[in-house]
Amino acid sequence: MGRSRRADCGRPRSFRRALRAMLAIVAVALSLSACGRVPAASISPSGSPSADSTPSTPPSPSPSRTAEWQTYTDPTYGFSLSYPPTFVLDNPTTGPLTPGWLLERRIVDAQFVSGYPPGDIDFGIYAFDSATLDGWVRQHTGPCGSPNSKEFYWDNVVNLSPVTVASRAGQAFDWDQRSCGTNLVLHETVFLFRNDTYVFRLDWWASSADYSGSIQTTGQQVIQTFVG
Repeated sequence: MGRSRRADCGRPRSFRRALRAMLAIVAVALSLSACGRVPAASISPSGSPSADSTPSTPPSPSPSRTAEWQTYTDPTYGFSLSYPPTFVLDNPTTGPLTPGWLLERRIVDAQFVSGYPPGDIDFGIYAFDSATLDGWVRQHTGPCGSPNSKEFYWDNVVNLSPVTVASRAGQAFDWDQRSCGTNLVLHETVFLFRNDTYVFRLDWWASSADYSGSIQTTGQQVIQTFVG
């Protein structure tokens, strides 16, 4: 979840604040209706105890693109990617994005689109303004609660490492939010496209161990369909 999730408790100015507000509500809801499961607050997206961060898993091989998969094409930034027919794509933002952050979209299971999902996939486009991709990630990592005027997209990046995804050199890392008020770790992958003008980012997250495996697999398959 890369950034602003739809939040019913107001329209936060910052995507990161909106994200945390929604995740806090998700954590409470899941803990109240756990039905014998481990409470959501003690589970990381990888399904392991939340005391330790789990390294990002490199994306899996490209899935077969079938006629049933839907394709999103963005004419502004010149890319496309596909996603399963049981998922829908929407715009989760509730206000202006942080400077340099150009686009944000969410891919979520259709059964959860109008409520608080147990996890989803998000992708975004950013201006590339650094000498290297790993340097770009570090450049845009700032403290919790940074104002919109600061170009910070994450606040606690761990496990930053090179990967190859969609035949491109990229960087994978975990956005560990546990030091900033939520109990989740978002698994991020970024790479350059359009002659190194833009950064494409895709992440997945899950608040339940039951949902973690399936949303991770779907996210890894979706990113491999990127064309641009």
